[in-house]
Amino acid sequence: MAITNISKKSKASKAAQTQPLIFIVEDDALQQEILKDHLESTTTDCVIKTFSTGEECLAQLGTQKPVLAFIDFNLNSKVKSAMDGVKFSKKLKAACPKCEVIMVSDKNRVELIDKTLSKNTFKFIKKDSSALKLATASVQDTTNPFLAMIQRFDVAAKILAKDPNTDVSDVYEVLKNPTKLIEVNLPIKMDDGSIKVFDGYRVIHSTALGPSKGGIRYSPAVEADEVKALAAWMTWKCAIADIPYGGAKGGINCEPSKMSVGELERLTRAYTVAMSDIFGVDKDIPAPDMNTGPREMAWILDEFSKVKGAYTPGIVTGKPLFLGGSLGRVEATGRGVCTAALEAMSRMKMKANKCTAVVQGFGNVGSISAKHFEANGIKVVGISDHTAAFYNPKGINIQKAIEYRDSNKGVLKGFTGGGKLIPAEELLELNVDILAPCATENQITAQNASNIKAKLIVEGANGPTTAGADSILHEKGIIVIPDILANGGGVTVSYFEWVQNRTGYYYSEEEINRRADRWMKQAFLNVWNVSQKHKTDMRIAAYVFALEKVAKATRSRGSY
Repeated sequence: MAITNISKKSKASKAAQTQPLIFIVEDDALQQEILKDHLESTTTDCVIKTFSTGEECLAQLGTQKPVLAFIDFNLNSKVKSAMDGVKFSKKLKAACPKCEVIMVSDKNRVELIDKTLSKNTFKFIKKDSSALKLATASVQDTTNPFLAMIQRFDVAAKILAKDPNTDVSDVYEVLKNPTKLIEVNLPIKMDDGSIKVFDGYRVIHSTALGPSKGGIRYSPAVEADEVKALAAWMTWKCAIADIPYGGAKGGINCEPSKMSVGELERLTRAYTVAMSDIFGVDKDIPAPDMNTGPREMAWILDEFSKVKGAYTPGIVTGKPLFLGGSLGRVEATGRGVCTAALEAMSRMKMKANKCTAVVQGFGNVGSISAKHFEANGIKVVGISDHTAAFYNPKGINIQKAIEYRDSNKGVLKGFTGGGKLIPAEELLELNVDILAPCATENQITAQNASNIKAKLIVEGANGPTTAGADSILHEKGIIVIPDILANGGGVTVSYFEWVQNRTGYYYSEEEINRRADRWMKQAFLNVWNVSQKHKTDMRIAAYVFALEKVAKATRSRGSY
């Protein structure tokens, strides 16, 4: 039996309260002051420290490490004996490996800088009229996932505050913070006889609209702030989809690709036992997420049923069909991505048979999105996964790509029907009408947003666009259908599965798809109308719609 340590306020939650640290290392006092003043006026929840030399910065480096550093390329222009910008940047990266370095310099040094940066991983901002805007966007890009969500949350709250009838300031703190953050330590006996302890998390963000709902992911990147952000996104996603759920998310910090099936099963069952008082058909319903699927959901169902002494299929969604899963669930998210795209295209006067699309990510969501794009007459000219990226202006046969992937250990590497093999970063910048990022977080950033050429972006992944990229895309006139709307098809059909488990009556796949399409179209219409009303982008409109709805429920229930 795994021994677990469960607390509502964990060390991780306390650590998350520390404000991100940003360095400005610039030997010109005026330019240093201008950049600092600008960042302080345009960003929140950050601590900004300034230094005139690299030596001064390293001497004062404390236990809290910076997440971002703006460093003057010509850092020794005032003190010739001081380190130059590149030398100091290397030393700072050695001391703070997770710190992102952005070199800042005059336009007349671009060629020299390009040559220098080609040998390093540093980014570059020119000292011109756009420098301050790019600096702000870069700060927003490096903010942790939970604070990135809060940035958008705050914008939506300010819009609602303009009208006394929609003001949410009275419940702001309630909606901003998760209800519970549960951290568990899971000692698991590995196949070699050793015992390894894994960190597991479950965050319940809100139950104002109903029991909390959210997936469980297995990844070495799982940590408290990521899970908090994903749980909040689930709250907004359920509100937008108009289903009676609150938001939750869970995860275990592990590397599933390096674990045996037996180790994964023991880990999943231990996590289920640790969360047995948290999970419940009318309390908190988990589902698959990154690196989990029907197999893991079946283990959760079985272990939970053992603990409670009763078979409870409604405890989890995304189960195998023969254990109470729902028809249509496998394709639900990708189908919803396509439905949302078609709704936007009809309002943008874009004809499907004249449009081209690129899909980044070729897992379940990406491949199904591409399949439905193709079925609706949209020519898919680019696809990718973590092993390869392909471009074919004549179009790619998606069914053949899916068949190859399924026969090739789940990857596209080696696919001969994809046309030209291109660098992964070029895929996002291809000249197409529709871009569907369906891979992982933080793919479209302040650094590449200005190079995006698509007219419409529909987000199949969670958080593929950073906060720093949002304003750049909006200024370019690119319509972005945000993740909390675009990939809501999955949670919608999960809700149908839960309903079927509770009633014991199961729908046909045709009926599931018809209901899901209707739900997605209505959700899109709701957000589109808010966008037009407040003259804001679709992402902020989605937050406005969801925030107002959850605030009304919270206020009516008197939950605070």
